[in-house]
Amino acid sequence: TNLSPGVNVFQWTIDNGLCTNDDEVQIYNNQITSINAGIDREICYNTTQMAALAPGSDETGYWSAFGSATFDNPSVYNTFVRNLDPGPNTLTWTLTNVDGTCPVSDDVEITNNAPTIPVVSPDAEICSEVYTLLANAPTNPGETGIWTKEFGAQGTIADPTSNITVVSGIGAGPN
Repeated sequence: TNLSPGVNVFQWTIDNGLCTNDDEVQIYNNQITSINAGIDREICYNTTQMAALAPGSDETGYWSAFGSATFDNPSVYNTFVRNLDPGPNTLTWTLTNVDGTCPVSDDVEITNNAPTIPVVSPDAEICSEVYTLLANAPTNPGETGIWTKEFGAQGTIADPTSNITVVSGIGAGPN
């Protein structure tokens, strides 16, 4: 027990009282000394930078994940992960020694709380005071959408919380 990291040498000696013979064995302790994939966290985007403990000098590391997550460089401890699924994502940081033996893994949970990306109809030029606003509906549980007037826009929005609604009383010029 309590082998030091790296090479440990043990010698066996036989003594007959007049002479001795001995032989040595080298035991390589390739156990990873420390691993940490980082702190669980919640984000509002589908991309973030990882923050694992860097591998030691005789170790290599790599990231893995289930789902749609992809890593810019899976062998870098602080790489960026992209395309995180909505909700919790479990990402695994695995370290191995230089021989590729003794792998050790640690998980970090990144929760993607990003709302649905809003998509609205293209800009339009109209010849009336009424227009139908079109947008995609929120798709994730608990999401809501709202239309607001920006930059001095004029008009009355019939149902500001509906993704498809009518605006009337539109003023002349850009709105």
